[in-house]
Amino acid sequence: MRNYSSKDIGAITRLKSYDRMVIRTKPGVYAEFPIVDNKNGLFRAWFRCNEGITAYELQTADDGEITCYGIYKHEDGIAYLINSFSNINEVNADGLSVIMAHFPYLPDKLGVSFKYTLMMNTDPPYNFEFYVRVKKGFYLVSKISDINNMSKVEKVNINKFPNAMISLNTLLSKNYAPTL
Repeated sequence: MRNYSSKDIGAITRLKSYDRMVIRTKPGVYAEFPIVDNKNGLFRAWFRCNEGITAYELQTADDGEITCYGIYKHEDGIAYLINSFSNINEVNADGLSVIMAHFPYLPDKLGVSFKYTLMMNTDPPYNFEFYVRVKKGFYLVSKISDINNMSKVEKVNINKFPNAMISLNTLLSKNYAPTL
């Protein structure tokens, strides 16, 4: 039996005619993932990776004029493409969730504007939640247990996002007495 590379599989099965792929990673274990636009072969649909790692990887391809990004999810010894894009309009829902959780600096590089919102929980535990809005989705930046005495972890989470601390101070100065 011949082992096929991801390029061979794409050529043999015409990946564009399918929406999902299933690959046997080891006996009895199969990885299933969606087939997404790979920018005309710029990014591979999948490749083998370290088996013990579950993570996300951002790959960049730059030809001098346009920069393309590919986001891979590493799972069960396979890294598969979940999104490839060159602008924010090409980012799918899964890609945007991963970007906001793991690569929060990326929308700023794509020229996306952020809108920040501060909300207060009215049920115990009474805390604040600081959200960022990108496209039409809200993403949690950080929970804030004490608005007047933020922890180091809360500050680190907020500072991962461009201009988030400035926006938080602006929101606080408009609605609450002390600022950070």
